[in-house]
Amino acid sequence: DAHLETAKDVLRRKFLVGLTSEMAESWRRFRSHFGWEESTNPDAESCMKTMTESGGGVNRNDRNRGIERGSAEWDAVASVNAFDVRLYEYTVELFRSGT
Repeated sequence: DAHLETAKDVLRRKFLVGLTSEMAESWRRFRSHFGWEESTNPDAESCMKTMTESGGGVNRNDRNRGIERGSAEWDAVASVNAFDVRLYEYTVELFRSGT
């Protein structure tokens, strides 16, 4: 548990987090944080729109479908990766809080 708390502290203090499920907002935050300006190239902006709005580059591996939170499969993976799951949930909290 001490390692998890250390990881959460490092994540909070040293990382700017984004979520693939919130790609447009993540990209907006990255641009703001790093001072990246919007491109004047229409192809670049079209590409960015595709990536952020329609999920370009998102993992579409069909093998991941059908595993529902709370199912036996989910619980088996979550128990083996309990600290990873807790760290991910904390990352989502950080994102939602805007930090």
